[in-house]
Formats: sequence, C-alpha cells, structure tokens
Amino acid sequence: MSKVSKANQRIAAAHNRAQVVKLLQQKRQLSRRQLAEMLGLQNSTLSYIVKELLNKKVLRVSGKAESKTVGQKQILLEMNPNRGLTAGVYVRSTGSSMVMMNAAGKLVDVIEIDVPEDLRDLPQMLRGKVDDYFGDRSRLKKKFMGVGVGLPGVVNAQTGVVLHMDDYQLREYPLGEKLKEVFPDQTISVQHDTDAAAFAEHTMGAASDLSDFLYITIIVEKVKAGYAFKAYGSTIYHNHAIYKGTHHAAGEISTKILPQYTKVISEDHLKQFGNPDGEIGHTLTAYAHSLLDSFAILANFIDPAAIVLGANFPLNNKLFLDVLNKHFADVLFDVPKRQIGIRYSQFQEHAISIGAAMYATERALVGLSTKDLIPEGQETGGMHLTI
Repeated sequence: MSKVSKANQRIAAAHNRAQVVKLLQQKRQLSRRQLAEMLGLQNSTLSYIVKELLNKKVLRVSGKAESKTVGQKQILLEMNPNRGLTAGVYVRSTGSSMVMMNAAGKLVDVIEIDVPEDLRDLPQMLRGKVDDYFGDRSRLKKKFMGVGVGLPGVVNAQTGVVLHMDDYQLREYPLGEKLKEVFPDQTISVQHDTDAAAFAEHTMGAASDLSDFLYITIIVEKVKAGYAFKAYGSTIYHNHAIYKGTHHAAGEISTKILPQYTKVISEDHLKQFGNPDGEIGHTLTAYAHSLLDSFAILANFIDPAAIVLGANFPLNNKLFLDVLNKHFADVLFDVPKRQIGIRYSQFQEHAISIGAAMYATERALVGLSTKDLIPEGQETGGMHLTI
C-alpha cells in the first residue's frame, strides 16, 4: 500500500473518531448500534473506535437502554465528564463573563471577570483567573483542557486571528497565538460571539432540533438614564453548520437594517424581559414591533426554519415572544405554507461563554481522540476534523 493510501486511511479513521465525539456531544447518550447507523459505519468499525475512546477515557458507559423487546439491552455511551474542564469566555468592552464546563458539556461554574481595557491584556488576565480558580487543586488543574473565547468582530476561527474588532479598535490581531503562549498545554479556540452562542444552541440548546436557523442576539448597555439597545449580532446555521462566508464575515448586520429604536428603557423594563409571566406594557410592545422589519429582511433573504433570539440579559417574557410570533408573518414575504417561528435561546445571557467553552471542549476531545492518527501540524487533505 502506498504512503498516500495509508495517509488517507489515517485521515478517514480520524474523521470517524471525530464524528463519534461530535455526535455524542449533541445527543448526550447513544448506543453503539445507534452510532453506527447515524454515521453509516460498520458495527465492527464502530466497536473498534468506541474501544479506543473508552481506553482514552474520552467516553464512558452510562447504562443500558430501555427495550420493550426480548433480548440483550443496548449499552449506552456518553462523553466522560471526568475527562477534564474547559473555560469559556465572552469578551466585550462593556462586560465580560467566564464559565467552566466539564467534558460532557455540563456547566460547572460561572465566574466573574474584569473587563480588560486592552484586549492584548486578556491572555495574562485569563491565566491569572484560571490559576486562582484551581488554586492548590493540582489534580484538577492537570485536567484543564482548554480555553474558548467569543468576541464581537470578524474572526478567522481556524487561525484564531481577530481580523476586525471595533470594540477594541483591533485589526488582524493573533489572539489565538497569544493565548497559546500563556496556555501552552491547552487547546485554544477563538470565535465570533454569536457563532459561539449559535453553536451552543445547536449542540444542546433551543436549536438542537434544527438544521437551518438564524441566531440573533440583542446587546443592551447601561447608560446614565437607564439601558440602551446598543448592538445586534447574527449567525447563519445551514445544514447543521455555521456559514462563515468567504471572508469570515457572514452574519454581520449593516446599520441600515438594524432596528431603529432609540428609546432608553428602565431597570424595571429590563427585569420584565426576564420575567416569564410578566407584563410588557407599551414600551416593550413597541420595541417588539421595531424588531420585526429587521428580522423579516434577514429571514426573507436566508429563509431559515426558525429564528433563535438571545441577549446579554435574561430574556424569558412569554408575552414579548407572543407579540413577535403573532405579527412576524405579516412582515414576511408571502410563501405558501411557510412558517418561521421565533424562539428564545436556552442558555440566555451565558450562551456565548457556554458556546465558547463547547468549541474548546470539542477541539480538545477531538484532538485527544485522533492524535495517534493525525500528528499535530500534519496536513489532512483539506478535511477539517475540528471546528
């Protein structure tokens, strides 16, 4: 067999392992039979992969599936939560947050962090925050797998370079490289903020049942008179994957189609957004109507199955969502039998930091699962094993 053929076999084997990790991240628990069927693999191939991942402690047996038929019950597999922890960080000049997540995707901690005055200070700041978090727990610190960062701006997620970020006036800044310098033993991921949030929602959140959707986030900032709607972001999910565009800028919303709502709202209004059973009154009703035309422009152009709506504040008010859904069809282009619903983010104000952690977790686990097949830095013929 030629060297090329052997290399292709290793790439294919690595790809199969990566798909097992990604599928279990999303589905949480599956049997060997279910994995083989979903991935189109022979049972013998799947059994070999599972054995390897169990030996590496990437997966673990979680029990047996319930069955109404006579015969041996299928053993269920899941990601091993004890494999390690990753940090997910949302960075914005007006507010930042950090979470710790285990290898099974469970949120472990929400940690307060300071907003860096200069993004170039972020790597050292995070190094100190992580060291403080683990303290003298050396055994747990050894299981620290990676750092994921989500931020507003145009990001090349493959290289970790921030191409354009108005928030900190940066151009072509190699944030991934700088993070790797202070976290040399960890996996690093740098993503656009709404891409991270959309990934979280698709993996195990409000969009886990969708292959195509539009994620939109609303950003409010504190001002002297109350709170102002300062920014919006979006991400396009198509065929179970984020569409990033040729220049990594897909989803950037022009100011010409942003909602034209300039009224400052009070803290009581902000609290009403987070109250599932709260009233909304004239102010929040007017704001809901101001969103519809912008949402319709995006939805008519992309034609998603649904819109997932997130924010940097708790957003659970049922009446606000009812107003959006009741009137959305009125502003959409009329297509027979088309129904595009709007639903809330499951992870709410932590969606970006959770998604950033999920990205880093997946990269770390895929890397661990495939490193004996694809040495670091080796070309894979264009096949991306990680996100």
